[in-house]
Amino acid sequence: MAMNTPKTPNRSKTRANPEAQADLGRRIRLFREFRELTLEQLARACRCRAATLVEYEAGRRAVAPRLLGRIAEVLGFEQASFTSRAQERAGDFELERLTFLFGQIESERERGKLLRAVAQLADEHGAKPH
Repeated sequence: MAMNTPKTPNRSKTRANPEAQADLGRRIRLFREFRELTLEQLARACRCRAATLVEYEAGRRAVAPRLLGRIAEVLGFEQASFTSRAQERAGDFELERLTFLFGQIESERERGKLLRAVAQLADEHGAKPH
């Protein structure tokens, strides 16, 4: 007589690298904020819960590939832009974002103040220009 053993769910035994997961979450948040979307707006567009996105952005939960595809589509980026291989591109994107925001400052005086503050911070932290 054969014994019936309960089936276990077919889950991958590999877990996402926590560092890569956190990087992915930061990129999702960065791109979402760049598009000026709230968590609720992105969740609605991606057909998921805002609480799920919070977990992704905090790096506490691995993003399902299918949902990552929907997030990328809604935000208007290639899915590859979210992977850890795209780390350099994410830095470039952040630079583009800051350049865009800098361009929104209409007052030359305010731009000058911001540039001086950035230079002072860079100097205090020992950053050298590239």
